[in-house]
Amino acid sequence: MGTTAHGINCCSNKPRLRTTWRKRLRSSGLRPCGARPRLKGQARHMRLRRTSPTPGTLYESVAYIISNYLLLMNIRRYITTDHDAVMFLHEFTMKHVGAYKGIGPWDNDLGNIISNYIDNKGEFLVGLLDDNIVAMGAFKHIDHTTAEIKRMRVHPNYQRKGHGKTILHNLVNIAKNMNYKQMILETSFIQVNAQLLYKSFGFKEYKNEIIDGYNCTWYKLLL
Repeated sequence: MGTTAHGINCCSNKPRLRTTWRKRLRSSGLRPCGARPRLKGQARHMRLRRTSPTPGTLYESVAYIISNYLLLMNIRRYITTDHDAVMFLHEFTMKHVGAYKGIGPWDNDLGNIISNYIDNKGEFLVGLLDDNIVAMGAFKHIDHTTAEIKRMRVHPNYQRKGHGKTILHNLVNIAKNMNYKQMILETSFIQVNAQLLYKSFGFKEYKNEIIDGYNCTWYKLLL
């Protein structure tokens, strides 16, 4: 068998096939076997929407499933049939961080979300994966310039995947379109992930307060 100047067997297809396989694998947006798949040009913790994989590439169908089904959260406005799922998500996430206070007047706003939020110059959004509500968030009207972020919840199994930030981004855009000038919110010291989310989005601390026995920090974002 002959060889090239670089010592590669010219009668063997192995070097060419291996190169082609790696190129096709990279163009598919997936990583080699055993590695965590992610889409090209995107951070590992923020794999975002991709309308379709590169046609004709290796693992095309797998890339399509990952990018268009498993990783996308459908966001829509709350409807009355969501109530039980919303209450479960609220209670479960608050118990998870040790901030659940039980049933009381502090949750009266969740008794009638339509009238307390949507019909009162506010908004209430839910995020769904595979038809299950895994995230939610809302804002309520304070005055003609100010809206307060409320009820930001992400199921613990789906946290740190960008879902909370997606809900928050949508709420801020809606508030801007409703001509609010600023958004405020409060969160307890023990809700560390929530604090990191708000700070990463640009919210600034402006006061501390004891609320129902919890040390809380107020944040503000100018729109």
